[in-house]
Amino acid sequence: MAYGDDVLSANAFRKTLGKVVTATLSDRNVEAYAVIDNLLKLAPGWDGYNGHAPTPEAVAQAKSFIATMPTDMRGPEIEPSGDGEINLVWRSAAAYLEIGFCGDQQFSFFGKTKSVPEERIFGDVPLSANRLPLALHWLMKQFADGLPVRETITEPVSLAWAS
Repeated sequence: MAYGDDVLSANAFRKTLGKVVTATLSDRNVEAYAVIDNLLKLAPGWDGYNGHAPTPEAVAQAKSFIATMPTDMRGPEIEPSGDGEINLVWRSAAAYLEIGFCGDQQFSFFGKTKSVPEERIFGDVPLSANRLPLALHWLMKQFADGLPVRETITEPVSLAWAS
């Protein structure tokens, strides 16, 4: 089956899979938005199985989250899941964080640090929330440019896009 130019094949997508966006805030957002928008073009079965593209709602939610990220936080790798979820992923030698958007009225998160490898944080946050859970905010700060991993939890950040 041949697909038009507006659909990415598995091979074409793998070339951009995990692209790390590390530019300035405005450049970071423009690049991240372009990668996320391209996810809508994924062909059925793009992952070699029955994977499908994310919904426009998942795309909008992921882009909204990126727009509200702290300015000192490094840009994420953007990775789709075969079930249509868009994952924003941060990796370092000291920590791992994944925030996922399925297009429903919440986002999920999972993270861990090397300093406490047996402890993992995870959960779901309604899009209607106006604050991030403390543990998620703390883990997000681990990816602020030039800052070492901290062992204390700070105040949560506001989600400007939430009602």
